[in-house]
Amino acid sequence: MSDVHAVIGDIPELTGATVVRQLSGGPVNRSWLLDAGDAQLVLRVDGPLAARLGLDRRGELAVLDAVSAAGIGPEAVWADPERGWLATRYVPGQHWERDDLKDQAGIERLGKTLQHLHALPPAGPRFDPGRIAHVYAEQLGTETAKQLADDVESRAGELYGDAGPVVICHNDLLSANIIETEPLVFIDWEYAATGDPYFDLAVIVREHGMTKPETRWLLEAWSGSCTPEQRSRLEAFGQLYDRLAGLWRLVVGRLPVEKAPTEPGS
Repeated sequence: MSDVHAVIGDIPELTGATVVRQLSGGPVNRSWLLDAGDAQLVLRVDGPLAARLGLDRRGELAVLDAVSAAGIGPEAVWADPERGWLATRYVPGQHWERDDLKDQAGIERLGKTLQHLHALPPAGPRFDPGRIAHVYAEQLGTETAKQLADDVESRAGELYGDAGPVVICHNDLLSANIIETEPLVFIDWEYAATGDPYFDLAVIVREHGMTKPETRWLLEAWSGSCTPEQRSRLEAFGQLYDRLAGLWRLVVGRLPVEKAPTEPGS
């Protein structure tokens, strides 16, 4: 069901809600800002690719419960995981831009927020990069993709075989998923899972091309130190992320993306 008005009409809890604007659109999902009278909500509806990517919508709800209670994620107000429909409370504020991750004070705020996130009790599914990589490779159906997935599985086996912490990780902390509020709030938790916090850090460093000083500010704000061992571990997780993200981009790139304006708090 792709018509948002038909979706709203099928959800008794959203009776009377009106569509303000579309926030995003693509093969994985689409989202709209709704006015529900006493609150503004974000309605997300899965597209055809969501199920094929193996996204765990029930696990996502468990994560949202934890992070919203902690004040660093949006509140889920209604969900139908089987159909891939989710309504969360709208978070007002501006999305961060890439330049916000060049500012020392901003990076340190982000590190402290990550420290808060990673101190929460574990919730949601266990992150398994090897399994995810093979799901992506099956969608692509090429020998090159399979070899890349095997590489991800091997690297993940070495990294996650260590007796490191298992914590809630966002796993997709691009600047657009960081909302400027006090404290910072993270949105779009669909890839969240319990895993090693260095993966969260690696996503931020790799996606935003952070320099050595910027990486040091992040590590020091997050952990209070920036040792050679920490930098080495972060680099190893960065290489793992590069490969997993490369497979994801290949899968998503095979399908047309419907562009829509991105609005604050989506």
